[in-house]
Amino acid sequence: MQATVKRVDYAFQRFFSGLGGYPKFKGARHYRGWTYPGISGWKAHTTGDNGYLELSNLGQIQIRGKARTWGNPTTCTVTWKQGKWYASITVNCEPKRETGLGAIGLDFGTHHAIACSDRVIIDNPKFLANTQQKIEQSSKKLRRKRAPNFKKKIKASKRWRKARKQVSKQASGQSSQSKTRLAT
Repeated sequence: MQATVKRVDYAFQRFFSGLGGYPKFKGARHYRGWTYPGISGWKAHTTGDNGYLELSNLGQIQIRGKARTWGNPTTCTVTWKQGKWYASITVNCEPKRETGLGAIGLDFGTHHAIACSDRVIIDNPKFLANTQQKIEQSSKKLRRKRAPNFKKKIKASKRWRKARKQVSKQASGQSSQSKTRLAT
């Protein structure tokens, strides 16, 4: 509740300062999760590399992943996306990035993803082309199901909803896959 009130307060502050329009009502479907704004109700038992998250009234949940730098945890947000639960922990830390001895120039292009000044060329990963066939197959399955038609008052079949989720999951998984692979 506190995090939702903070969002509403921020929206009104933007409205009164002239940066945004009047805040509109948003139903519960826009908030698929909750936030712990302080350190009460949750605890992260980790040093930045795996570990587990302890939530009040839920128990312990295993953490996967590794943080670049770890510090003092401040907030925890639990959200529901694509049929799974995700937790995001905000941490106060002093970033420490080690730089190498030499500097190189990077050229981000369209033919090659990255061309370095030390003659290293990284090709485009072409994530869309690699997963396009799977998306097309699942889209074809979706077209064969009974889709909703609001003018004729026809509801979508359960199998259509299931197939639509499958297409959505493949398309969003492919786009998030491209983001994570380019980041590493």
